[in-house]
Amino acid sequence: MKKVIIVSLLLLTLLTEVFCGDRDLSNVPKDFIGTYVPVAFEMQLKELMNYEKALNDIAPTNYDLLMLRENVCYTTLRFWDGYAVLAKDFEKWTFVNGKDGQYILDENGCSYRKISDDGSYAGYTLFAEHTIKILFRDAIQNKNISINKAKVNLYGKEYEIKLDPTYSSKDFIVALNNGAYFLVKDGLGAKLVEGVSSSDDKWEKNPGDKVVLEIPLFFWRDEEFPEIRNIRAYSLDKKNLRILRNLFYAKHGYEFKSQDLKDIFEAFDWYKPNPNFSEKNFSNYENAMIRDIQRYEKE
Repeated sequence: MKKVIIVSLLLLTLLTEVFCGDRDLSNVPKDFIGTYVPVAFEMQLKELMNYEKALNDIAPTNYDLLMLRENVCYTTLRFWDGYAVLAKDFEKWTFVNGKDGQYILDENGCSYRKISDDGSYAGYTLFAEHTIKILFRDAIQNKNISINKAKVNLYGKEYEIKLDPTYSSKDFIVALNNGAYFLVKDGLGAKLVEGVSSSDDKWEKNPGDKVVLEIPLFFWRDEEFPEIRNIRAYSLDKKNLRILRNLFYAKHGYEFKSQDLKDIFEAFDWYKPNPNFSEKNFSNYENAMIRDIQRYEKE
């Protein structure tokens, strides 16, 4: 049913273009040629850390993506299919040189930020790469995680972001490899789980229960250390609390005997084993935080 709705919308869009106007653009500012992403999408993605929700939240007023060329601008409807922006709508656009880059304001007043000078169909790949960099902005500190254009390598295996919707009603960070996998939040960490198809809707995919990979400290912002505000807000289980407590020890170079903790912290460049480690080097704040975490672990 959902696929039928999407196809109908696409047909309606194409028919509107045929009967309502030309798609050949004139007076395109040459220095504004390139790929643009909705500013609202960027803001939502950074706040929610949920790709599909951020994409859905900007509908229906925003274009999902703009690929502006010398005489045409292509966009897409939820990444199902592409179409060209109408000339009559383009004429209402405003082009802005801001302090932090170039922007377009469309006919509805929605803003878009330039991420590349390339306005070709490579914009799809550029959009995917841009999205991955935002979602993995903290996790990239982990040596086992790397980004290669529109793909992310997790512990030796490469995954590609799914740009079109999964229609899942469940909460997750992003779908990968066409919905074969889902990255879901797990306290300060994340889990990679296998995707499963819905029994009610063949177009819907959801994160399943089978865990393929656990990524500790996926959401950890190292620049904030040692401040950890409102631990309770993270809703951490005992596993995550244990990792967080030992983070203070790792920062001082404690050499871990537990293999799981050793594997976790050795994945970060900042971890330097210190043979002269001593708890006496903890600050009053760090000691207070450790006591708080220990108290939560006992609850």
